[in-house]
Amino acid sequence: PQKEVFLLSHEEALQRIFINLIKNAMEAIDEPEKGKISIRLQETSEAVVVVVEDNGCGIPSSIQDKIFEPHFTTRSSGTGLGLAIVRELIEHLEGRIQFESQEGKGTVFYVYFSKNFTDKQPL
Repeated sequence: PQKEVFLLSHEEALQRIFINLIKNAMEAIDEPEKGKISIRLQETSEAVVVVVEDNGCGIPSSIQDKIFEPHFTTRSSGTGLGLAIVRELIEHLEGRIQFESQEGKGTVFYVYFSKNFTDKQPL
């Protein structure tokens, strides 16, 4: 049986976080007809975890430590701000983000939101 989980927070911030993660996943897929993006919800005793997984090209290990830096991009277009903004918004919401990636196999992002989060500060 599925359990409902509610995250009472800034709607616009959550939209920006997940739109950016899904857009990045879509752009990482070289062959759209074979692409797969899955979004799952997991729960630990302390956190709700949103998992965004793709079977795209993966992030080369040589640049994995840079992907959250402002203005870092591997694309010819775009500002390179998407993941930097995602991380900033998540941290503002007292959460954290991690990822695992294998070149040629895909990437999994884990977004953790504390169950004890209290929405005190404006964005």
